Amino acid sequence: MSVAPAARPIVIVPMPSPRPAYAPLPTRPWTSFEQFVIALVTFAGFYSLAGLPIAWGELTDVPSRTWTGTQYALMGAAILLGIRRVRYTDGPAQLFVLWLVSFPVFATLSYLIVESMAGGRDDVLSQTYFVITLGMTEFAFGMVMAGHLGIRTFVASLVTLAIYVSMRQERFTVKGWWETFESLEVLTNYQFAGDAIATSALIALCFVRSRVLYLFIVAVAVYGLFIVSSRSAAAIGWGSLALGMLRFSGSAVTSVGLALLIPALGAWAFLDLETVFAETRFDFLFTGETDPSASARDDSLQAGLEVIREHPITGFFAFELDRFGIAGLYVHNALDVWVQAGLLSFLLFLVACAAVLLRWVGIWRWDAERAYRLLPLMVFVFGSWALARVPYAGVVMTGFGFLVGCLADPRAAEPQPGLIARWLSRRDEAATQAAVGDTGRAAP
Repeated sequence: MSVAPAARPIVIVPMPSPRPAYAPLPTRPWTSFEQFVIALVTFAGFYSLAGLPIAWGELTDVPSRTWTGTQYALMGAAILLGIRRVRYTDGPAQLFVLWLVSFPVFATLSYLIVESMAGGRDDVLSQTYFVITLGMTEFAFGMVMAGHLGIRTFVASLVTLAIYVSMRQERFTVKGWWETFESLEVLTNYQFAGDAIATSALIALCFVRSRVLYLFIVAVAVYGLFIVSSRSAAAIGWGSLALGMLRFSGSAVTSVGLALLIPALGAWAFLDLETVFAETRFDFLFTGETDPSASARDDSLQAGLEVIREHPITGFFAFELDRFGIAGLYVHNALDVWVQAGLLSFLLFLVACAAVLLRWVGIWRWDAERAYRLLPLMVFVFGSWALARVPYAGVVMTGFGFLVGCLADPRAAEPQPGLIARWLSRRDEAATQAAVGDTGRAAP
């Protein structure tokens, strides 16, 4: 009687991971210079996200250019001292730096080509050059934040902004907006405040692994965006925050979501939402009245589309300067790149965006958890550029720089020890070295 041969064990040979081999974070001891750089980046980040909107709204006797200049001085110092820990050689980062550097060049060429047609615009570049070069500093600073900061800075910025807008919520109503302008001759910058709240919350969510902390951040951000009443920041921000629920799709979170959704639908059906949104900038959604802001944006968009039809290659730089001034320099979406700097600049911008998206897809294949953590921030940035914001200036660009920094280096957006922990580790390391030295001297 023959005996069947024993089955051979199946040996599974693990395939090599496609994860790039990056050098580890600096180990102990933390030098005084490293601690100083981290403190500087922390202060610059908090000031850019939370301090600047508050300074603009409260310290109105000081020209706003003073506070903006302070912001960019802090960002510039942080970039110079912290750039060595940034993976700026990454492909998507290099493409966006190339586009940001070339955009003012293409804009200048557009200005020189069409100047003979417009006439009387000799001072256009001097008025607007600062605006169109902001993105380079903001993008680089966002990448520096990705390499140095943890969740605390962004949660602190979010909570500070939420407390501030809660205390000054009358300024963000339609009536309060005009009263503030008439009494202080300063326009309440609800757009910047809304973008700062959404950006702070979405960057903080890149670090979050706790459902409780996630719900806290979302609740604070939703409240702050409602008070500020920046409709574009609120619509895109709320949608991006909700998208983060993909990471917490377990039964418990689903139950909580349904428990909140059912009362919300009931409120929508039985309560008078016009009362809830009364005197806010959301009120136009329910009253049927014409929104002046939406009308102005539509006029600017139509004028921009006319520029694309007439000057598709060169664009027409600062085409709305005469009608709106510097504040109305742009079409309120990424098409402004084409309008201001021509087709070549717009195509380069699209290539850089495609490189970022492809990098995210590549990360999703081997590290889905990290990809899902970065997804809400990416959706907010691209959604803002598609619907409401220009891609060469503004706090959204800072958030985009943070996103690209996280895509370039998997060490970013990971829990890191705070300043106190670093100081304690340095002290322990010094004590250990001293003890080893004493032991060596005592040995015969």
